[in-house]
Amino acid sequence: MSWPVRVGFAFHKVSNPFVRLILSSPLHSMLGGRLILITYTGRKSGKKHTLPVQYAKSGDDLIVVAGYHQHKRWWRNLLRQSTIEVCYRGK
Repeated sequence: MSWPVRVGFAFHKVSNPFVRLILSSPLHSMLGGRLILITYTGRKSGKKHTLPVQYAKSGDDLIVVAGYHQHKRWWRNLLRQSTIEVCYRGK
């Protein structure tokens, strides 16, 4: 893992709890309107995880965008059919 990726990981580890709090509140628009929260169950651990992720809208569909996907593993949990909870615009 290169140093920019490690720094980014550490930053997100610290900032994600605050981002999750804001995205699940009426203040969600403060973050620019391109982030949602997804909650999924880990395929190996069985634990629930909630992450802020970028999205794009296509009609009524929300498309999750995994930036730098080669350095991330969470999106692999979405490859199989599974239940995903979405917090969109605070709801």
